[in-house]
Amino acid sequence: MSNRLAPVLCLFLITPLIAEYLLGNVPVTWIVLLPILSILYGSGAVLVREIARRYGRGWPTMVTLALSYAVVEEAFATQSWFNPNFAGHRLLDYGYVASLGTSPSWIIFVVILHVAWSICTPIALTEALFTKRRLEPWLSPRGLCVVGALFIASIALLMAHFITKDQFVASPSQFAVSGVAAVMAIIAAFVLFPARPVASAFGADSREAPRVSNTKLAPNPWVLCATTLAAGSAFYLIQEFAPKSGIPAWITAIMSVSLAFGMLCLIAWSARHSDWSDRHRFALGSGAVLVYCWWGFAIEADIYGTGALPGRVLLVLIALAFLVRTGRRLQRPKAKMHP
Repeated sequence: MSNRLAPVLCLFLITPLIAEYLLGNVPVTWIVLLPILSILYGSGAVLVREIARRYGRGWPTMVTLALSYAVVEEAFATQSWFNPNFAGHRLLDYGYVASLGTSPSWIIFVVILHVAWSICTPIALTEALFTKRRLEPWLSPRGLCVVGALFIASIALLMAHFITKDQFVASPSQFAVSGVAAVMAIIAAFVLFPARPVASAFGADSREAPRVSNTKLAPNPWVLCATTLAAGSAFYLIQEFAPKSGIPAWITAIMSVSLAFGMLCLIAWSARHSDWSDRHRFALGSGAVLVYCWWGFAIEADIYGTGALPGRVLLVLIALAFLVRTGRRLQRPKAKMHP
């Protein structure tokens, strides 16, 4: 039982550790909150991963389902999309559009954040850790229902908490549009990316196989890791310094979308090569984690002061040790000797 659920528990815990602790929003000294945060982030990541794998889908479906998760968390659970003073922060001031009652710039930023770091990165790392079970569902239908119930309960509780705390409720039209967006993302995840039959030529489910014959080699995993680190760092630096530099919000939004789209194109192109492997997927996840490793210092120092940094150093060292250990398990196999 424990071995069967090990990847689920790993994903359940690693998701909030990346999404909140490594980012710097929550200090390590608040580790007692991990079980609570796991109910939201962990159950969300498990749902996205399990639904996609159970119905024979791959990463395109998981990315699109992660988009739906982002909408649900930010439009319903926290209402940060619409609350002008969410948690005491003026998140919507930059690029605020009165007719929409929100800032498109903020929406784009937080959606990319959740899709890339809160959901896809933990899934990629967990599947790399349990690579032999990467393509199979990890939960029974009953277990999936339990996780779904936990996720719904966490959304309801978080929504009630912020309504009570901030005394703010979005308008019915804002909720309605957000709900439609979340449902459309779920539908698109299955309509645009149908399941494919097993292709024995690849020795695995063809949802993970190259769609075209390509004898060229995919980019080196180190290159993918460095590119992800650079693009992710640029993404956060733009969001941090563009408002202070007087750059219009619409330009910031275009730059953020361009970075995300560029990375998606690079990943899609790379995955079509015949040697695409777990090492490449792990490299992408590692690059994303490294962004939080350094950027989280600025976030945590700004929120909690320099006194929180010793705990953060420990967390970063643990994260780096995890990446090194997992990476060693995925070393390129030795080439076979042919007579």
